[in-house]
Amino acid sequence: MSILRKVIPNCPLSADIVLVSSDRHRFGTHCRNLGEFTGGFPVDIAPVNGEDVPMPGLDSKALALFLQYVHHHRQPDLSGVCFESLSQLAEAVEKYDVYSATEICKVHMRSHVENHCVEVFQYASKHGYRKLMDDAAKIAVQKKYLNSRIAGVCIRPDLQSAWVRTFPLGHYEPRADLRLFSMQSRYTDYWLGLFSDCYDEPPPVLHPGGTPDCKFWRKFRNVVVSQVRRELTIFSTFDKIVEDAEHHLKDCRHCGICARKWTERVARQHGIGECMTPFTSFLY
Repeated sequence: MSILRKVIPNCPLSADIVLVSSDRHRFGTHCRNLGEFTGGFPVDIAPVNGEDVPMPGLDSKALALFLQYVHHHRQPDLSGVCFESLSQLAEAVEKYDVYSATEICKVHMRSHVENHCVEVFQYASKHGYRKLMDDAAKIAVQKKYLNSRIAGVCIRPDLQSAWVRTFPLGHYEPRADLRLFSMQSRYTDYWLGLFSDCYDEPPPVLHPGGTPDCKFWRKFRNVVVSQVRRELTIFSTFDKIVEDAEHHLKDCRHCGICARKWTERVARQHGIGECMTPFTSFLY
């Protein structure tokens, strides 16, 4: 049997219950504290006949953090905690209703949204944090994760029916929330539509003889479109892309006018990232 660990070395209470982490580390703690500081353990919880109580989903680092929130003790500093341990802790304090920790865990989960947008989206959608869900979705859709990875984590455990959706490359995800899938598809369509001005060339400026364009325009257009990325930064860099490609127009004045109209139209979209329709508004 492994050594019994204590997270608060000078705690005056005797351990009367043992919690076991997913990596099989044993922690002694107190029934009284579990009942007092959580909503997930009964207030009058009694020792379980000396049996260890497994804590699935919490490795030793996360369980040690969790137990610090159920003591009359200074709460831990989460700023240096790795994302894996933080995400386990954040789920555990939600599951066991450790209300003293839910908000601070949400704050720190938000700080990881840039690098872990899919995991943060899953956490936020599971626990009803709509603003955090919006922030994660906005980042994920720019990284092309929304169609596959985020759709794949939208699982409703209360659904018994098996829903099947085809993803790119033939990937399937069973038991998914169809409502979130539908919302995700509409959000993706909305996102792709933001960039239509970058891909759709403006109406032509008639050349001498009434022709809509000259032989130089096609090459210019193809070069511009090939450099467009569906990222919000494109609205501030599109003019530079056009400028760098203008030599393909061979000083054609009429095509130059059309190119400037294209640039002006895209420039009007600058700042659209700040006023994007949030992901949760697509819920119905």
